[in-house]
Amino acid sequence: MSLTRSTVVELVTRAVDGLRGDDRLLSSQLPNLDVSGIHGTDSFRLTPTQGVQLGDVRGVFADAEISDTDGVFIHLLLHVVNGKLAELEVYRDDLAPVRASISADGIAFYIHGPSEA
Repeated sequence: MSLTRSTVVELVTRAVDGLRGDDRLLSSQLPNLDVSGIHGTDSFRLTPTQGVQLGDVRGVFADAEISDTDGVFIHLLLHVVNGKLAELEVYRDDLAPVRASISADGIAFYIHGPSEA
């Protein structure tokens, strides 16, 4: 599996769109978001170069679950660290490499609240 930068940004945008209250300010970090793969994983480091920082909050703000081609669940978790978008973690339940091509179409994220550091 390999995701393009645009697909990663679409997934993160879909997750951020579901946030409530001040957490929606994270959307200001999307226009200039650097995306890089994390070696040895299916996950992506997110580095916003501008936008509103949410203070000293961290945690998983949103997650989604989809089935891989063999039926094993794939998890997508949006991490925020120090008020900034930090990672789109992508992994399978059995920790094997993801097989499916992932797109943002039809993925619904479950929204979590932040935690103070």
